[in-house]
This record gives sequence, C-alpha cells and structure tokens, in this order.
Amino acid sequence: MSVYTKNLQAGDLVMYSRLFCQSIGALAGDIPFRVGTVVKEPEVFGSTTLVTVAWHDQPAFETANVLRSNLILKSDRHKEPA
Repeated sequence: MSVYTKNLQAGDLVMYSRLFCQSIGALAGDIPFRVGTVVKEPEVFGSTTLVTVAWHDQPAFETANVLRSNLILKSDRHKEPA
C-alpha cells in the first residue's frame, strides 16, 4: 500500500506530504514541518476525502479540514520518494 493511501484514524499524527509541499512551492519554512493530529474519522464526499486536523502550531490546536491526498502519516515521512 502506498504511503499516500493508508487509512487515517482519529489520533494519528500527520504532516503535509512532500509532493503537496513541492506542488505549492513550500520547500522551506513552517509548512513542510507542520505536525497535527487527526481529530475525527475522515469524511468522504464523492471522490474527495476531507480530514479534520488539529495543528500543533496553532493556538488552542485550531482545526482545519485538509484533503487526504495532501497528508501523510508522520511515521511514514521517511518512506516518501524524493
């Protein structure tokens, strides 16, 4: 199974994927190193999956909905292709 398609569950630590960061030109700064916790089970809307993430660098762990395709498990970060 690809590191980009593993199922996420509430409580998982996630980061933005290297592919996403490269696609938006975020090669340095905070975004590539941002860590968050999945707050609830991902919601599927047709072919789109949204994940609610509480980012650790936000006050009071504010949440945001993020496309599943833009996230990777923190523990799998080293498995991404360069």
